Amino acid sequence: MEHYDKHQMGEITDSQFYRAYVGPQLNEAEMTLLRDKYSDPSKPGLMNYLNFVQDLNRLARANETTASFPATNNADQTPFIGIEEQAEQRSVQEILDKIRIATFKYGIRISDFFKDYDKLRSGVITETQFESALSLSVQKQAFLNMNDIKKLTEYYRRPDGRVYYKEFVDSMESAFNIPELEKKPLTQVHRPGQGLLSRPLNTNLSPDEEDRVSEILAVIIEKVKKRRLVLFPFFKPYDRSKAFTRACTKHQFGRVLRTLDLIPSPHDFNILCKKFEDRETGDINYTLFCQMTEQDFVAIKIESEEEYPCDRARADEEQKREKLIVQIDTSNVNMNDLMGRIRHHVLINRIRVKEFFEDFDPLRLGTVSQTRFIRVLASLGLTGLDGIPLTEAQMFALCNQYRHPEQRDLIQWKQFESDVESVFTLSDLEKAPTVQVSPQTIYEMPPSGTPDWANIGPYNQTELHEAMSAWKASCDQRRLEVYQPFKQFDRHNRGHVTRGQFRQCLAIAGLPYTQRQLEAVEAAFMDDDGFAYRRFIEWIQPRRIDPLRYNILQQELRDLNKQKVLPETKPLASIQDVLQKIKGQVFRRRIRLYEWLKDHDKLNCGRLTFDTFRRAINPCQLELAESELSLLED
Repeated sequence: MEHYDKHQMGEITDSQFYRAYVGPQLNEAEMTLLRDKYSDPSKPGLMNYLNFVQDLNRLARANETTASFPATNNADQTPFIGIEEQAEQRSVQEILDKIRIATFKYGIRISDFFKDYDKLRSGVITETQFESALSLSVQKQAFLNMNDIKKLTEYYRRPDGRVYYKEFVDSMESAFNIPELEKKPLTQVHRPGQGLLSRPLNTNLSPDEEDRVSEILAVIIEKVKKRRLVLFPFFKPYDRSKAFTRACTKHQFGRVLRTLDLIPSPHDFNILCKKFEDRETGDINYTLFCQMTEQDFVAIKIESEEEYPCDRARADEEQKREKLIVQIDTSNVNMNDLMGRIRHHVLINRIRVKEFFEDFDPLRLGTVSQTRFIRVLASLGLTGLDGIPLTEAQMFALCNQYRHPEQRDLIQWKQFESDVESVFTLSDLEKAPTVQVSPQTIYEMPPSGTPDWANIGPYNQTELHEAMSAWKASCDQRRLEVYQPFKQFDRHNRGHVTRGQFRQCLAIAGLPYTQRQLEAVEAAFMDDDGFAYRRFIEWIQPRRIDPLRYNILQQELRDLNKQKVLPETKPLASIQDVLQKIKGQVFRRRIRLYEWLKDHDKLNCGRLTFDTFRRAINPCQLELAESELSLLED
């Protein structure tokens, strides 16, 4: 009836009253009696519907009616409006679940309401403050009554009478989530499935009422199917003012059923409303009613947690990964040699290992997954043209060496970094200043496959010595530059050429050889990368290492300082004689001493230091001995 009273005057017309009335079936005389009783004497044609509603509510309270109505056709015992139920007794866990669902659905920050009463952030407030904050924050959204609030207050009460609200807030803030999830990014969060937080059907009906509801729905379904009705558009206009809550009042629900000629008897209508009503607000969930009566209409689809697409995809991926796992034999991998070659590669290329791993570890936990660890090894250049061609067994051996002891799917890259970057310096060296740091040359290793000359047979050693001696003598006599032919074949400056290119270089240089000598030289200088021509050239044309010129200059200065000073001849003994000697020099050579001294006295104070005085007086060439200068300074 409120729908027709736009100005909230409490009065509607007679025709509007007849159209809005959804109570029991009355004949014309009974409807006329109702109209005469509630008509306004001062305003003919209008009825005071508020008095009608108040009388119905007063009658309901007098008879102490409940949600389950007796099976009778008496209209006086079938109230429709204002049915007040007794407060439902819930457990603490049920109350917390209701608050958790409300905070999750509406995005409520409960902590903001409690912090206003806790200026010191101690996590404890008084009982009245707890009740006030809880009422302001979530009472309306979670449909809490005072009994629920009192029960929560008693649950979180401390022995001193105050309430520890922080525990309550922490449990609500992490609703359907895990606290500090940024520190555990791989943790799987199980959230409620689609539709699990929607309004459920009322399950408090007795078995007889459930059977009756099934019969009523069967009749309505048959009528809807026979007449091909679509119910949802008839209910939706009543839901526009409530932001599409998918609920309507009992009057609106009965009005739509009356319009479509689907309304059952008053007793059946009450049972039907009880099945689809919300126990908190009393509104009817018309979307579920439409879903149960229409064949093709789907309002809410409840999906269990086991049917999450992400969970199914994750399970399928894990099954595929288990099938693809291949046991790789890493027993033949020499870890000391492998780590030595990695250190050598990092040292000669000046690679900062930390910068490559930090991109894959944003939280700086010091661990990465196995696939990312192998990916970083490739980005370090260990599989490139100038790197170490790591095999699959070597990569898995490194993963097993630095695997996390608890989380077996993670690799400790921080430990790998400290082991590799020890070639540059030792960590925490400022705490131990007396520790001797090993030179970096001890970490340099020859290329893989370099032969050990101690294992070469005596016959090959003889052939090698004869060939190298003959080529060295030929280069010295003919002044040959053997390096240039090799350089033309080594465009990437790797220090290696192929076996055929080595023979071409010998032909270009015109160096004679026999087949046995050639095989002996190739066996001595061949490795996995090819022929190491730089080591070969060091043997036949060793570079002349010139000494550093700075060291020579320092030695010359030391030799000069060791020379003895010659004794002075006839030095002057008095200051008067020294001044007379200076005056004679100034007079004969026309020298102005002031011009030489003032450049060294920037402040014009008339004083100079001993060293500055000697530096200023030396360019004048006064021919003063050391003792005479000392006498003049004194």
